[in-house]
Amino acid sequence: MEMKKRAAAFAAAAMIAVSGAYAPISGGVFTAETAIVASAASVASPQLKEGAQCGDKVIVFVSNASAYADKAKITVYVSGNKVKTIKGSTLKNAGGKLSFTDNGKKYIKPNTKYTVTVEVSYGGEVRSNSIAVKTSAQAYYAVKKGTAYYTLSGGKMKKAGTMDKNMIGMGYAADSKGALVGGKSVSSVKPVCVKLRMPVKAGKNVNNEQIYKYKYVYVKPSSATRKSIENVRNTVVNFGVKMSRTADQKYVSCGEIANSSKTRSDCSGLTKMSYLQAGIYIDHVCENQAHWEGSKVIFNNIKKTGVKQKVVQYKMKNSSTRVDLKKLQKGDLLFFLCNTNNQDPNPVYVPDGIGHTALYIGNGKFVHFTSSYGLTNRPCRVEDLRNYERTQLPVVRVVRLIY
Repeated sequence: MEMKKRAAAFAAAAMIAVSGAYAPISGGVFTAETAIVASAASVASPQLKEGAQCGDKVIVFVSNASAYADKAKITVYVSGNKVKTIKGSTLKNAGGKLSFTDNGKKYIKPNTKYTVTVEVSYGGEVRSNSIAVKTSAQAYYAVKKGTAYYTLSGGKMKKAGTMDKNMIGMGYAADSKGALVGGKSVSSVKPVCVKLRMPVKAGKNVNNEQIYKYKYVYVKPSSATRKSIENVRNTVVNFGVKMSRTADQKYVSCGEIANSSKTRSDCSGLTKMSYLQAGIYIDHVCENQAHWEGSKVIFNNIKKTGVKQKVVQYKMKNSSTRVDLKKLQKGDLLFFLCNTNNQDPNPVYVPDGIGHTALYIGNGKFVHFTSSYGLTNRPCRVEDLRNYERTQLPVVRVVRLIY
């Protein structure tokens, strides 16, 4: 009789394990006690992980989505508001990805904290879990070559031209007046376009270097693809690394060139060209880049001492202080003190200026253009930051343009 009870318990537990697929029993041995445990845990709590960070979209992954039955009911709330209900099969087909452009009442907006709660219901059991996420301060979109762009007037879009190349630009979903919809009620406004900021050529400076200004254009929402902050950072970093892999390299103080066959640049030319790939224009001057409008200072170990021959001079606050690598992100701009020039056509070099810059690419590495190894001896290269600080120059300032 006792054996029959144990056999029944074994069968019950096995059925629960198969139907729920959430509670494997170690060793393959079932008892009456393990049958009770399996029954109680047949629906596992959703394991949540924040996805790629965007400015106007929330992305969350349910990492154990494959554990849920196809007919399980998945209900999602954002900051207490019910957003959607889907089946377990739908969640699994999406690879566990959940994304939202509104919280059920208002459109998602940049630089804002949200709480995402996922509730799983199946077989009379309910499990839930929550995660706190925050949108990035900036939002980016990509458009392809040939995409039509428009002007916006009186709520109507008028075609103004087409993109002459693939582009990434900072932007946001906008209403019929061109205003940001983020944070506004989904019942009162609708996004009819995406407003994009694009750099366009605007002449050259005294050193015959290309300068840019920003132009705002509108594209249809279906023509623009949201890009995560990480994706934009990678776009910048990958271009800089690609420059370092070009065989034909030469260090030049102006007139930067970067294509598949040759690279011509200096340190601030590399960073300028790399950031243009993400629709961000920064001047071709280290001092200006170090204090670029809208940048976030991540590290600063210098203070101004004066100006000489039009060059701002500094000294280190603490000669032994080094930047914390754990606080750096891909794409951060690194700055160093050294001899620098006053940007005149016939430059005068002055010590202790912000005379060198580089692009942090992650994992303790950076890419830069430098004349230290000779004008043609692979002047563009990837190096280890800590080793460079020991043997060459320490980082004295770091700024972030993508956040």
